[in-house]
Amino acid sequence: MDDLIKKITEQQKEVVRAMVKKERRGRSSAVSVGSGQSQAYTEFQMKKNQSNVDKIPTLETSISSMTTDINNMKTSINALQQNVGANVIAEITRINNNLLDISINLMKNTMDDRIRKEKEDVTKPLSQMNNFVVDSLDSAPNIDTELSMNCFWDGRSKTIKSTTAVNKRPIFTTDKKSSILSEGGAIFYVPRKTFWNEWYAAVYLLTRDFRLIHFGEFSHGAAEPNEIEIINKELLSDAYGEITGAFAPALNKYFFTTTLFAEFKLFALDLNTYHLEEISAVGDLPMMAIDGNIMWWDATFNVLAFNGGYNNDGDFFIYNPSNNSMTRSYWGMWQLDESSTQKAYNPQTNKFIHFIPDQRQLYQYFVSNGTDIIMSDDFIQGVVPQIYNAKCFVKDNELIIMYPGGYNENVYKINIDSKSFMSNTDFRFEGRKVADYSSWLGYVEIIKDENNNMLENPIRSILVINMVDEAKFEVDNSISAWRYKYKGNGEYNPSDPENQAAWTFITEPLLTTKVLNWGYNMLASYQNKYGQLVGIYYSRDNGTTWSSAGQVEQLVSISNQPNGQNLRLKIVAKHDYEIIWYGFGGME
Repeated sequence: MDDLIKKITEQQKEVVRAMVKKERRGRSSAVSVGSGQSQAYTEFQMKKNQSNVDKIPTLETSISSMTTDINNMKTSINALQQNVGANVIAEITRINNNLLDISINLMKNTMDDRIRKEKEDVTKPLSQMNNFVVDSLDSAPNIDTELSMNCFWDGRSKTIKSTTAVNKRPIFTTDKKSSILSEGGAIFYVPRKTFWNEWYAAVYLLTRDFRLIHFGEFSHGAAEPNEIEIINKELLSDAYGEITGAFAPALNKYFFTTTLFAEFKLFALDLNTYHLEEISAVGDLPMMAIDGNIMWWDATFNVLAFNGGYNNDGDFFIYNPSNNSMTRSYWGMWQLDESSTQKAYNPQTNKFIHFIPDQRQLYQYFVSNGTDIIMSDDFIQGVVPQIYNAKCFVKDNELIIMYPGGYNENVYKINIDSKSFMSNTDFRFEGRKVADYSSWLGYVEIIKDENNNMLENPIRSILVINMVDEAKFEVDNSISAWRYKYKGNGEYNPSDPENQAAWTFITEPLLTTKVLNWGYNMLASYQNKYGQLVGIYYSRDNGTTWSSAGQVEQLVSISNQPNGQNLRLKIVAKHDYEIIWYGFGGME
């Protein structure tokens, strides 16, 4: 193909050269016309030659177009060649998946046969059990998606897997952008799916002067920003104002308020039409403008929750879009609007986290019954230094704190479960750090699908705008993206620190006819290459109290637990362990 293009290109050049030569000869002949030729003939020859010259640009354009077409043909042929290889790989993958499916189905059928036989065998524990359920995971798995951690139901293989048992490494990339960005604003993202049902995050920045900047399909790092026109923007102005807001996935709207006005005003930006509206809610509203960035969308009750800050006595407010009403939750937490304090939303627990440096306390708030704000009783105190002006977010139930005093060693994390504090060695910014005043940080996390099932390849990315360049000691105008880089079909590496944590599968409760004293299970699983079964646990009081660890097909006592008739099963495993089929129950 390269030789063909070269040959045609040379032929095109020869055609142009010949035309130019001919034209030059024509011009020379016209200039040296003898006295025996008429003036009319001379003018005719000059016009004819000029006509040929005028055709040259058209011919050159046509030749250029032909060259483009040939290059496109070359690209198509290369793509076809690559697709042949891709099709072979896809076919091999399909065959492997089919073989795996056959193996899984055989194992499930085998377990079903065992159940039937052991129920009839009086020497087996199963024959003495009135309450025993089986879940072959073929559809609608009996999984508690709120209590289960770091696992998901794979709709293709029909098994329970770890979300972290994939070969991945964090990578930090920087992409310099234009001055379309300004100092201050709010970052949010919208989970979306492509035509091929692949998840991605469309990231938006609403600036302090109320321009909406879109960062494209933010699935592979920072994307080129472009500004989107807001319809009905005259509700605001070109002046600057601080923004506190939250995105509502159920409505595909971004709710926000601003200090542009002295009084409280609530706005909603429709992300389908980019139409802006002012919300005229009824009920107990804040009187004054709020500032403090404490606002979140509660996905359980589909309500907007926020703190009113110092100007509104530190009370919380809940706005319900379904009936356009607002209620007040009396708290008096006036410290919550201080800009030096760290704030983050935990999408896994639906709690808003707020760290007050002076008191060294980490509070967690959540919405109760859709009308009130409750503070979790597992707040953390005294485990971290007095870190001010930091940027933070929650990932895997850990609060990641990016401290502006430095980089690398000054990125910390707090494990919310164990209440432990440590330096986070996963992040490396290569001589750059988050600024304490003009940087914005947004965390992108898409770990569940629209049916609340965990994704096998969750999206976790950090977007930082305006970082400090350590070499220049100044804030640069850049967009930086930190994200997980997946290594395709690479071998899973259990030594990766990201994969050290065990994952937990917890069932929905089984309502038993009596209070049971023993728990029992049957389990079919794949250990794969590195899989480990940590233990199997039972709870008869709906997950409040758990038994000691048991193993497969082992009777475990639950007689010392509070009386209850809501039996749950918990399986704790590590690495690429895979649950194929399970059954559980108990007896008196």
